[in-house]
Amino acid sequence: MAPMALLSRSVALLSLLLAVGNAKLDSEFFTQKILEQYNFYRSLHGVKSVTLNRTMSQNCEKYAEKLGSRMMARPCLVHSRKNGENLMFYWNYAQVTEKDLAEFTVKEFYDEIKFYNFNRPGFIVPAAHFTQMIWKGVSEIGVGLFERKFTKNSFGDCHIGTQVPAYAYFIVIHHNPEGNRFEKDQFLNNVLSPKRRVK
Repeated sequence: MAPMALLSRSVALLSLLLAVGNAKLDSEFFTQKILEQYNFYRSLHGVKSVTLNRTMSQNCEKYAEKLGSRMMARPCLVHSRKNGENLMFYWNYAQVTEKDLAEFTVKEFYDEIKFYNFNRPGFIVPAAHFTQMIWKGVSEIGVGLFERKFTKNSFGDCHIGTQVPAYAYFIVIHHNPEGNRFEKDQFLNNVLSPKRRVK
């Protein structure tokens, strides 16, 4: 192959790799994976699957962007106090896939089951994401994702580390009807013990 042709091919390949490396995640695909993971874990507790609410998702997207735009903000994540909200912040030096990010997010929520005592049902902060996610009365969710690339070595209380660049992801999930309600017997009736365990 001629030197110029080889050089052109190398430049084209490098451009493609850079484009892939800087590509934004597909929010629709990410949302679908979140929904799949939510319903998988809910099925372990014998509760109905949730569906996606597009209007709620639009609101989640806006709030995720707001969180991601608060440069050097403290604290890292602030709840909007709307729609039974679950928030997640994740960062990595390398970009992640939609599937991996969705699985990581929902597993982090579900792993809070270790803090919940089914023999003494009630609200407990360390398990709040878990109880919200598997709440029997929830019928639909909204999902929002905001992604940005940072060249600074920290992001307020969302400490990213010392290497740059870093990729940061803000995830917002709303629930309808919202869970974690404090009325009598709400946790007893809506946070059910698992029928089967994760393999």
